Parts: sequence; structure tokens; C-alpha cells
Amino acid sequence: NAGERLAFQAKIKFESSGATAVCNPYTWGSDRCSDFFMYTYTQGIRHYRRVAWIASDDPVDGWYEIAGVYTLNEDQANAEFAKVYFDGAVANLDVIVDDVEVKKIPQTCQELTLNPSFEESTAFWSFIDRGYSKVSLYSPGAGGESDFALRSYDRGSSEWRGIRQQLDNRCFVVGAEYKISAKFRLLNPSTGEGETCDTNVQYNSGERTQCPSVVVYGWQCEGDDVYWRFWNQIPGFDWDKDSFNDFENSFMVTDQLASCKSVHVYVHQVNRNWDIVMDDMKISAAGTDAPTYAPTLFPTETGVITTPKPTVPPTSMPTVATVTDCPGDTTGPMEVAAGPIMLAKSNSLCILTKAVVDANGAMSSIAPVARSYDGQAWEKSAGEFATMLLYGQEFGDYTSGSQITLPELDGGSKYFLTSYSYSLSEENTVARMLETATFGTTLSDLENWVQGTTFVDWVDDQIKKPITSHREFFRQRVNPRFAHSLPIGRSDHACKGQSRWRKFTFAKTDGELWWKEQWFEAKFNDGDKYITIKLNGHVRTVVESIAFKNPEYILEFNKKYKMRRRPREYVDGDFDLYMDDGSYQSLVNPPVTFYTDSIQPPQVLNLPALTEAGIDSIDEYRSNGGEFILHDELTDPLCSTLNEVSEDDDTPVFGKLPDGSWLVYDPRLKLEENTPISHLEDGGGLIQSLTGGDSRCVNAPRTFVNEEQCTLSFSPTACGSSGTPDVEIELNANNIAFLHSITGQYIYGVLGLPVVDHEDTTLESPCTVGLRSRWEIKDATECTHSILGTETNATLVDLLTKSSDTNPFVRDIIFPTRGYSCSVDDTLALDDVELVIGGICYKRVHPDHMSVYDFTYWTLEDTHPGNMVAAMEGEYNPIKKWMDLDNNVFLTYPSFPSGDVPNHSAGRWDTHSTKFPMLGRFGDTVLFVDLPNEIRLDEVAQHFGETSSIGGSGVVVCGSPFEAPNDPSEGYQFDMTTRRNIDLWGLGSQREHLWVMVGLTSVDQLRQRVAWALSQLLVVVPGAVSIADSHTEAFLTYYDIFVRNAFGNYGDVLREISYSPLMAENLSFLQSKSAAYMWETQGKISFADENFAREIMQLFSTGLYLLNLDGTQKLDDYGQPIPVYSNDEIMSFSRVWTGFDYQQARGNVEETSWSGNRHDPMRIQSAWRDKFPKTDLTGGYIGDGYPLCIDLPDKMFLRKGARYRLLGSSSSPELMEDHSYFKKDPNIKRFVLDSNSGLKARLCNASNGECQYEMSVTLDTNIDCVGKECIADTVRVVDVGGIYYEYARPPCVEQAFYNNAMKVIYRERWADSSCANPLLPYASEACCSVANLRAQRYPNYLYDQERVLFSTANSRCEEIGMTSCDFNDIGGIETHQKGYHWSTDHCRILLKVNS
Repeated sequence: NAGERLAFQAKIKFESSGATAVCNPYTWGSDRCSDFFMYTYTQGIRHYRRVAWIASDDPVDGWYEIAGVYTLNEDQANAEFAKVYFDGAVANLDVIVDDVEVKKIPQTCQELTLNPSFEESTAFWSFIDRGYSKVSLYSPGAGGESDFALRSYDRGSSEWRGIRQQLDNRCFVVGAEYKISAKFRLLNPSTGEGETCDTNVQYNSGERTQCPSVVVYGWQCEGDDVYWRFWNQIPGFDWDKDSFNDFENSFMVTDQLASCKSVHVYVHQVNRNWDIVMDDMKISAAGTDAPTYAPTLFPTETGVITTPKPTVPPTSMPTVATVTDCPGDTTGPMEVAAGPIMLAKSNSLCILTKAVVDANGAMSSIAPVARSYDGQAWEKSAGEFATMLLYGQEFGDYTSGSQITLPELDGGSKYFLTSYSYSLSEENTVARMLETATFGTTLSDLENWVQGTTFVDWVDDQIKKPITSHREFFRQRVNPRFAHSLPIGRSDHACKGQSRWRKFTFAKTDGELWWKEQWFEAKFNDGDKYITIKLNGHVRTVVESIAFKNPEYILEFNKKYKMRRRPREYVDGDFDLYMDDGSYQSLVNPPVTFYTDSIQPPQVLNLPALTEAGIDSIDEYRSNGGEFILHDELTDPLCSTLNEVSEDDDTPVFGKLPDGSWLVYDPRLKLEENTPISHLEDGGGLIQSLTGGDSRCVNAPRTFVNEEQCTLSFSPTACGSSGTPDVEIELNANNIAFLHSITGQYIYGVLGLPVVDHEDTTLESPCTVGLRSRWEIKDATECTHSILGTETNATLVDLLTKSSDTNPFVRDIIFPTRGYSCSVDDTLALDDVELVIGGICYKRVHPDHMSVYDFTYWTLEDTHPGNMVAAMEGEYNPIKKWMDLDNNVFLTYPSFPSGDVPNHSAGRWDTHSTKFPMLGRFGDTVLFVDLPNEIRLDEVAQHFGETSSIGGSGVVVCGSPFEAPNDPSEGYQFDMTTRRNIDLWGLGSQREHLWVMVGLTSVDQLRQRVAWALSQLLVVVPGAVSIADSHTEAFLTYYDIFVRNAFGNYGDVLREISYSPLMAENLSFLQSKSAAYMWETQGKISFADENFAREIMQLFSTGLYLLNLDGTQKLDDYGQPIPVYSNDEIMSFSRVWTGFDYQQARGNVEETSWSGNRHDPMRIQSAWRDKFPKTDLTGGYIGDGYPLCIDLPDKMFLRKGARYRLLGSSSSPELMEDHSYFKKDPNIKRFVLDSNSGLKARLCNASNGECQYEMSVTLDTNIDCVGKECIADTVRVVDVGGIYYEYARPPCVEQAFYNNAMKVIYRERWADSSCANPLLPYASEACCSVANLRAQRYPNYLYDQERVLFSTANSRCEEIGMTSCDFNDIGGIETHQKGYHWSTDHCRILLKVNS
């Protein structure tokens, strides 16, 4: 069953030419050992898993022990077929195996570790990270000469290396307690003598003297991984270096640990120069097993279902008649027994505690369990003990008291009731209230509390306080060095107020950078008085002397040295240079200094004195007082000559102070203010222009969050986004090479995938129902027609010749569910098949042959094993080499041995290919929108003739909530990911630091406390978001949803989190596509992602069961809770969450290296959306309650309730789609409103003769039609004097099934066609003359791709002496002007069900 564990053990031996050979179990290299693998096959899903390996390099008579433990998943447990095999050793070795054993490990939660005392050698224990440490048996063990222990050695690479074993995660049930015991020694690897650790150090000390600890490490847990480190808790423990030392600790399983998919025990984090020796490592159950608290969803016996229902409803009265009163407050503790008890409510304070009582009656180990006070019902005490003790129980509240069942206690523990008298001053009462409503009471809170203020007054005051945004707080304090323009933005200017300056010569940006080399030079010639220090040819300072700290090295003047690492940013800090012998040497970071008789820098500004208000020291702790901020703008004449933005190679700008001292300008990132009510007037277009397009447009997309505050900009530099470019890209060699050059991604077509691999694993028969098979198209002369059964031959030939696949290189066919069959003798023998049909050969190939993937993930050091091997051997990356060295857009999969590359099985491809985003097949034409995120750059769209950018006068510009400017006077407190970060270490922890800072300092404490509570309910798990370790702002934008809506509507919160790209990535509905789209574009049977559809109900809204008004569960006739939803509703709702996609990337926000946008609410890609009706939770449909579209009044676009959205000077609609050529064709016909149109007057909204365009206009009354409006059935985009509005039809229901459907044809007969309702304006007219099926449009049609009723189409054709027709083509207009056109063919809408 899934979750059960199997033990894999064997003995393995290697021979070469008949002689015993050795292997290296600690490497991935060519001399590695074989590993133990398991292969399973389940309903088309293949799993290849390494399940065991050799742990120690100590063979006996040449035989190695191999052992491991593996936990089965659902697919493996239900496998139709399974096998084990050994793989990994080089091909020239013979592999001999013996005593192969696979057995189920019983679930024994009393003892969690296997082979704790190493009677089975090293079985089930392993090193941590192959190639970085080793393990072996060690004698004597703790039991004497005949006993063995386990030794971890060769740990020199890291103290994190050591020993581990996987534990049975089924045993980790909430509340279960376990005791850890072990025996340890520490050895000097060279002498074998014992080492002494410091028992008083229970952390990683700088001297690394800590004693061994034991780690329980849980992976894939809810929230985050669990990493619990336990230190020795034996009282009075002293370390004996010459013998084994006992170790003890214990722990209780929490909800988070119980949620982990995999749990290990680790022994590591000991000085890496010591060997660890361990014996008798046990994790044993302490006390009785904890109960399993998971609810039983269904009865275990069918007899329960037939039990007659009760004749009367269950009683809601208490079941304990006797009420136990609390003792008096002077009486002392009163013992009470375990079991059901009714406790009277206390008018003072009564506490139920647990205590251990000794023979003398003395109490110890006292822990609170519950309390009642001021006549309130009893409640559990805070803390882990009470939570675990009463897990799954709640007090029943009755008039007479509160009832609960107290669990039995052990170990001499008893329950006691104790009463206390108390009275609270107003100050204490206020303090208690603030403790619950804020992040802590402060003395100033109490001192400033106005006597007589009620709690209601305080809450009202808190609601009115200005919002403390986490995103704004962060952005204000971001101030990294930034000497270049990047997509995020630009640098500040030396002469502007709040520019930054420094005293030390070299900053981290002057050190070793991944994107450029930097060269230091000390210039000195005979006769010079000073040494001139240069970097990259620019003067930086002058010094009287300079030398390496190491006197064995001499600094050569007038020689260029490459900078190494990052300089320490203060005067006299170190910076390093690379030497010719491969070493590096340090110098001190000099101050910026120039003398009257020295060389002078070319660009010098006059700065105010440090003592004046104009310039102050800042960030003193970072630079020992070496950094400064200029508060006021300079008026120096040099200012007008300096570049508006800084670049890497600019000549440095220096500042001279009145006292003759010097500073150098220190460019910093400038973030712009771009909030909804104060956004950049031109959307950041001027900045984009100043940086030569290096920085992105700042304009935020218009969404439900900011739409009311957007404005129409008439600035000539205005910029914005027009949505996803409508671009088609052919996957040919030139285009793939270009995609690599512009994105840096390693994109390849795949060759070499086997039909039959070296393990004789074969592809499934192409005659398998529902299977997609691929056939390479070749010349007939290259093939020999395979001999097949008559039925098989006819079927495959028919499917191949009738296929609609137009790829010129391969053809995919899917074997139908009915109507076709193959000869029985052929169904299992169709691997290497060639079919010659006319002059074409179709050769059966792997289903991914010539598929194009983005392999960038597989180029990383820690993903593909061969990458690290190649790096260690000085060879080129084996994945990058195809593109970088061979200029080849194909990667050949090494199915069979080639040189020193081991053969790769087909299963290995199946396992790893899921990590590579697929673009399509070589030769396919794909849509830009369907490219992987990392490739979907605007530069790519521009190259292929399209862009998402718009610009010029008449652009809608918007801001984003709390997109504040940075404030350099706050200092450099936080950093941002900018593509060229100097150091990204620790960015993942910025969010926590910021949260604490806001919690401690904000005045809107109640809002912050509510926001924090909401964030605990609507959780985004950082580990599920790929940028968690490197980005901050996107997570704060998400958290601000709760801050902004803390006192608002929960429905608004749900809407915003549903549009959040972080939530979409977290719960995997990001870019989920409908089954129809996947079938139509990729030929795949795929279903919408169900994760969010489930969780938004279960966790965020309805919960699992129906509830009564009092919050209790509704029960069915058998007393069982009634579920809110079933899997049918989940599948239906999953289709609602299709089509959600990132907005286009923009500037002024913390960015990633691709085009996605995790800051703004997502957009919906209409092509990806599911087209079909979705059921709701009440037996109806989501659209129920809305009118039918056919019932909307005629000319709804002029009726009350019609809505128009401002587009600006762009005529491209946002809620509908036009062909991309509409943007380029100046002759495109749009619907221009007449000058006397009432609709135009309403949209213009003139004041003093000037239109005052609103972002959104909803008609509040009917408008009479004028001119063309009177003959239009509907409109799409209307022209209001050069400014455009888009018509948004009111929400209505279009029925999936209806009568009298007519066929509409897209452009031409051989293209797409579908059924349409003739009572709705779906298509344009197509008018034919007699016996001529080349149709034409009505000459006076109103706009391109107009949509009219079927009756209107007929009338227009009759008006010009023609008739509607079932046409072949539309003449007289360009292809992009054609859309769907009515034909005269009737059609029926049918439903197909595959049973």
C-alpha cells in the first residue's frame, strides 16, 4: 500500500577480465559503484527510483553490502509491473549480485531506527551527500571488542556532512512522544585519538567545539521543512574523549512534523576536522502510542448505514449531572479525577492544572490545563501541553457549567482545581486588552491612554489610523548601490537631493563581478610624488604609499591586476588582487584623497561642509562612518554636464568639501513613486527613454485594484502595455538559436531517444487505445516497409494519411477509441516500424523525438550529475556544450554508450523530462503566449514583429498600491533582486525582519494584528514559490492584501488572493489550461489543475462540512456530517481557474530575469479558459441568476447598464481579441461615433469644450441611436474623436445547447468552423452571387470583424442583390480583416461521452 516501506538488500561484486575489481561508492564519476534501482509501471506512468546504494567502502572478499529503505507512493503501490535492477558502474566491469532481498518493513513505532547497533554492518545508514563524506564500521563499539559502531569520516568539505537514516513517517502522529538515545565518540582522523568537545556549547561556536547533536529533519512539510536539533540533556554531562559518551533527549510530534512526507535522523554539524563515531542510535516511543486524529470520512462497516435512524433528535443537554465547584480562594488546590466532568463557571479565577505529587504531597511539574474567570465558560489554557493533552476536545458550554472529559494521567500526575481572587486596575484592564489586540503592550501605550476612553473608542481610533504598508516600509528602506540602468530602473543623480557619497575608495561593486572583469592599477613613474590608484582606467584616489599586507609579495607599479572578491567597505578595509601564481593578496582600502600638487579627478563638485545641514553621515555601522548623504540639490555648473543616469563605465564624480577633504559619488537605485493616486504621469516612459530602453515601462496594468484611480496621459513620452503580443514563432534552427541568444536559455530539440533502450524497455504499441505515437517523416528511399498484419497495416496507413498534423518533420497520431483495430499478432511487436506510403516513409520514433525543450534547469551544477563531474575534470558543461561549442540546436540523448558517457535509459528521460518546459516540436509554429515564462520576453516579441508596449499621447496610466519611492535618508536597510546584485545572501530572511520591525513600530496595531491573523488562514508557502529565497517585495505585496482589507470584506480578500500570482504559483493553478485548449494545440489529454479549486473551499471558505447557524455540523439521517462538496464539484470548479497568467513584466518593482510579474493581479488569457458550463454547490450552474444573452434588449450597447472601458489612443480591445495586424494596419475600419451621438456625448463628458474621459462609464439611462448606431447589432470598440472605448456587454449566460444552430466559418472553408446561435451577434455576413462561392462582405459594413445577427447578415446580402451562402473564401479584404462569417449550413450540437 502507499506509504508502506520496503527494505532493499543485496551483496554485489565487480570483476574485470575475471579478476575482482573495486569501485568507489562515494563518487558520481566513472569509477562509481552500481546502485540498486526499482522500476514500476502504472497506467502509463513509469517510475525509476534509486532505492539503495553501497554506504561503506569495506568489501569482504570483494563483496560489497548494499542496502536501503524506500517508501512507496500511490502509483508504485498500485503498479501493474515492477522490477529491480542494478545500474551505474562503468560498462567494462562485470557485475555479480547475490542475496538480493526485497521485503516489507513492518510498521513498528516503538523503535524507529533500523540496525541501531550495526549488527547488520552499515545497512540502512548512509553518508550525507555522495562525494563529500564517507562511512564505515568502527571497532571496538560501545559494547567492547566484538562490537561495532559506525564512523563518519573524510568530512573536510563541510561540517554539514555526517550520517543519516530515513525514518517511518507514518509513526509521526501529533502528540506522539519519542526518546532519542545514542553513544558518541569524536576522533582525530590522523592519530585516531579522542577529541574533546565543550559540553557547555549548544550552538555552532566559532571555534567549532560543540559536542554531537541529533537532528530530526522533515522534508515536504506543511509550511516549511522541519529541522529540529537536539542537544544532550543528561544532567551533569561531561565529555570523556577516550570512551563512548551517552546521549539522551526527547521530543513530541507536532502538526508540522506529522505533515512531513519524509523524515530523517541526521548526525552532523560537528567540527569537520573530527570523525564522528556513533553506536546504539535509537529513537524509541515514550509511553503509549498517540491516537491518530485524522477523521474517518466513511463508516468502516456497511451495517452502520442500515442502522435505523433515531426516532428523536440527539439531546444537546449535558451528560454529567453533578457539577464540580471550584474551591474557595483561601482553600488551596482541590484534586479532581480524570474522566467526564462538569466544571462550574468561576466568578473569580479558577485554574485546572496538572501536577506530579510525591510521597510527601509536594507538587512539581505543574502545567495549566484550563481556566474560567469572571463567570466565563471554561477554556483551554494557552501552550503546547494543554493543546496536546486535550487534542480533539472542546468544552461543552451549558448553563450549569462547562463539560469535558479529562484524559488519564500517568507518572504520578493528578488534576487540581485552584481558585484565586484578583482585581484589576484600569491600567491592567487596558494592558490586557492591548495584549490581545496588538503585538504587545508598551509603557507609552499605558501612559498615553486617556482616562475614560472606552475600548470601542480605541478600536474606532485604530481603524482611522493611516495604514502601515509592509511593501511601502520595505521600498522606502531599499538603497543598494546601482551604477547601471536595468529593467527595474535607474540610478539617482550626483547633484540631486539625497544622493549618496562615500570616503573609502573601493565598494563591493568595484570587486569581482560575474558580469564583468575589473582591473586595478597603481600608476607611478620616476619623478612622481604620489601613486595614482586607478580602476578600469579611471582615477580613484592618490596615495603616498601602498603595499600588499604579505611582505613576500611586491606590488608592481603600472601593472594591471584583476580584482578579487568584494572589498570591505570602510577605510583601511581589505581588498584582494589576483596574482600571477594563482594566489591572491590583500591591500588596504584607501581613503579618497587628492592633493593640490597631485593629479586631479576630471569631474569635481563642490560639496557643503559636513557640519552643515546639507550633508550628513549615514549607515555608520556599515562603513565606520565612511558614508554620507547630500540632503539638498546642488547648483554647481558641472551638474548640467553629467549624465542623467549612471552607467558602469562612467567617469567617477568626486566631491570636494570646504576643508579640503574628498568624497566620491556612490550611485544608488532610485525607486519611483507609482501609487494608484500618485502614479507617474507618463507611466515611466521618460525614464525608459533616458536609459535607452534598458529600464522597463513602470505603468501598472489596469485591474480591479487600481482602475478607479487610473488616468489618461497625454504626455508624449507615455508608455504602457497592450497585453500579450499576438505572435507566432516557427521552431526552426535559426529561431531556436535566436531565442537562446536573447534569453540565455538553453533550448534544444531532442534526438537519440530510443524506441527500445539498452535495458530492452520498449515503447507501447501504437495500437494502444488513446496512445499518441510519433512518426518521423523521411524519404521513401530511406526505409523498408515493415511486414505487418493486414489489419494493422491498413489502420496505421489510414491514420497517418488522414492526420491533420502539418508538421513537416514528424507526424503524431492518436489511436481512436473505436472504429480501428490492429492484428492481434502485431499489438505487442510494433517497436521499430517503417511504413512507406507513396513517396513518404513514416518511421516510428520516441514520442518526444524532435520535441523542443528548455533544458536550462539541467545545466545547473546541482541538477544534472554530469555537470559536477565535468566541472571537476575541467570539461565543458555536457548540456551547454551543444549550443555553446557546436552551435547545434539539437541535443542527442545518450541512449547507448558514447565515449565515456554512460548509456541512459528511456526511464531516465521519463523521470527528468518533466522538469523541462516544452515549447513544441521542431517545425511547429507556436504562439508567443504559450512559450515558457523565461522565454516570453518583450525583446522576443519585438524580434518576431510584435510588442506588448504602446506609447505616445493618450495612454492609460495606473499605479500599484503602496508602490512608494525609496527614501535614502532611511539608509540602506534592505536590498532588492535586480539581476546584477553583488550579494544575495540573506534576502530570504528580509521579510521576517521587516515584519518584526513593522509589528514593533506601527501605530495601526489593530490592523496589523488582524492582517497577521488573515495571513495565517490564507497562506502562501514560501517553499512553493520559486523566488522565495531571493525576492521580498512580491511577498509583501501579497501580505498587504490583508493589511489593506483588514477591516473590509472577506469576499474582497478572497478575490485579491485568487488573482495573486503568488497564490496561483503556490496552489498550482497558474497558467492552468482547459482540456479543450490542450487537445486542440498539443494533442494531449490533460485536465485543469484542481488544487486551488479544492483549497479555496476546504481551507479558505466553506470548509469540509455543511454547518448550522450556530456553527455545529449538519448531519444526515445516519448522524454523519454532510460534505459541502464532492470531487465532481472540485473538477467543475477547477475549470473556473483556467487561463490565469502573469501580467507583463514592468519596471520599478523587484524583478526576476524573465517577463512574468508577481506584483500585479493576474490577467486572464482567454484562449486558455474553459469554454463549458460549470456546476455550482447547489445543483445548478455558476451562471444561474444572470439573464440569458438572447434575452438582453436590442441594441444593448445603448441601454441602461451598458459599460464602456477607456482604451486611450490605442484601438486594441483588452477584453476581446483582435488580430495583431490591427495595430499595424492604418486602414482598419473602426466604429466612429457621429458628432451628434448621445453615446459620444456621454463618453466625452465635456467640460468647457474639453472631453473629460472617465476610466469606466456605465450608462445610467437609455440613449437613442444616431446614424450607424441604428443599424448596428452590437459594437466592440468605438472611436470618440481619436480616443477609444471598449464596450463590455453585461454579464449574461450563453447556453451550451440550443436549437436551430447555424455554422460559422473562420476566414475560409478549410479553416476552423463551429456552431453559433443565430439569435446572437456572433459573426459577419458572407454574401455570394449565384454559382460563385467566393463571398464578399457588405460594402457598407460598420467595422472590421463586425458581429451581427444571422438575420442581419441575410438582410445585408439581399440589399446588394446577393444571398448568404456556404462559402469557400471571402474576397476583397485582407486576411487579418476576416473573422467568423455566417454560412447557410445548419448544424447540430452533440455531446460525446467516452465511457
